[in-house]
Amino acid sequence: MKKIAFCVIVGSLLSPTLWAAPEQPDTHKIQIIPLGHATPEEVIAKVRAAAEVLKTDADLAQFNEIEGNPWVWKDTYIFVYNCEADKMSAHPIKESLIGKPIMSLRDYAGNLFFEEMCRAALEPDGGWVKYSWPKPGDTEGSPKFSYNLQAQDSKYQVGAGIYGDNTTVETLNVLLSK
Repeated sequence: MKKIAFCVIVGSLLSPTLWAAPEQPDTHKIQIIPLGHATPEEVIAKVRAAAEVLKTDADLAQFNEIEGNPWVWKDTYIFVYNCEADKMSAHPIKESLIGKPIMSLRDYAGNLFFEEMCRAALEPDGGWVKYSWPKPGDTEGSPKFSYNLQAQDSKYQVGAGIYGDNTTVETLNVLLSK
């Protein structure tokens, strides 16, 4: 049963219309069987661990896999980007984003959210950024928070996100000093 649920979720996440940019809104509703929600603490731990192992281009492949990938868990995943090169470097859910410019991407509220992510990643402990992005299966933007961190001795930045209505960037950033 777990394998079936996993296949349904992964198949749904791989749908090209599911992760469409705001210019190409998703018109399909899908049913996803939740396997739990990632906590902010889990996101912080996974992003920090990913930033530790990411040093060179050869390290990117591990972040693009789905099945058996420790960087894809519960309802979130690690994504890797390069602010200086203005491109998505690794993305396990939407392969079509890999190699594409990120600085011109707008969220569902029209904000250039990767500019904020790049700034947040350069903070000593990284930082959280709020933006509007649809939950899997939705066509409307929802509040999403991504934790971003510069991979040490690397040209890459690492992020992962959670959805939430009952938190703030300030509240999440307090967790970074723990």
